[in-house]
Amino acid sequence: MDCSDKISLQDKAKKYYSLKYTLSLTELAYLIALLVLFQASGLSRILVSAISHITEKGYLAFPLYLLALYCAYYILNFPLTIYHSFILERSFCLSNQKFGAWLMDQFKSAGIFYIISLILFGAFNYI
Repeated sequence: MDCSDKISLQDKAKKYYSLKYTLSLTELAYLIALLVLFQASGLSRILVSAISHITEKGYLAFPLYLLALYCAYYILNFPLTIYHSFILERSFCLSNQKFGAWLMDQFKSAGIFYIISLILFGAFNYI
């Protein structure tokens, strides 16, 4: 979609919202499927075993497990993330950010998400 298209703003907004909503539901279903597959295939148990061999300190086991899980998810979800938050935004002229800057923002948000998740899971475990 060209930024100079004569399509009404309301039509563009409806199309954009519909695509974003569909992609969000797709991403949620994909996440649930990955988690079920991860648990059912025994990969979770294998990861726990590998982490327990790496470190003997119990307080490092969960942060390492969570880091491995998040890294795997971000790698597997990367193509959908590129379309969802980079290509689609540019196609509707909502962003003019370059790919390198966008990628750096993705790394920053992933790091912040990881730290907040550790804090929340730690608080939940403490309760």
